[in-house]
Amino acid sequence: NLNFNILTRSETGQVRFCWKCRIIKPDRTFHCKKCSRCILKRDHHCSWLNNCIGFSNQKYFLLFLFYNSNYFLLVLISLLIENFKIFSKAY
Repeated sequence: NLNFNILTRSETGQVRFCWKCRIIKPDRTFHCKKCSRCILKRDHHCSWLNNCIGFSNQKYFLLFLFYNSNYFLLVLISLLIENFKIFSKAY
């Protein structure tokens, strides 16, 4: 019986182990089949970025969404202003 100083244990009391990565898995770690690796605090696998969103890159993913939504709003507002100018001149 191995005695590691790890708080993560399975229901049977054994150390959690990922057989595909061959590593000891800490709490809130999940193996992603698409990335073929274990991700800490995995949220989801993003197909746009071809990467898992987890503990190490969640901040950057949220910033990516924030800046893209701001860019979309900027383009939408500028298009609405330009269309308003064009159609107001026609009448």
